[in-house]
Amino acid sequence: MAECLWTASTVHLVSSNLLSLSGQKPQPITKPRPIGKGPTAPPGRTLGNIDEDEESQFPDWFRPEDRRILETNGVSYDVSVAQDGTGNFTTIMDAVREAPDYSWTRFVIYIKKVYT
Repeated sequence: MAECLWTASTVHLVSSNLLSLSGQKPQPITKPRPIGKGPTAPPGRTLGNIDEDEESQFPDWFRPEDRRILETNGVSYDVSVAQDGTGNFTTIMDAVREAPDYSWTRFVIYIKKVYT
């Protein structure tokens, strides 16, 4: 396999030849400009933000119909997670693995708050 080495003089020579064909004056090779900051999120937009003004325990991205289901009395859940061992699982990841793959049904995981 042939190895191709491009040096600054080779690049300048090639660019000079190409530009002379088009009648434009060649520009000297310069260092690329530093990359600035990327795009930022619009003001006030954050992910997973919880409204402190409301007495809600749900993040902003949680849909209203999902909130209503969980706020009703007699909330049912499929599995629970408790670090102290009182739930079905002790880690959230184990509970997520229990959820069925490619299912259209809702799988609710209740995570028990642990006080330290």
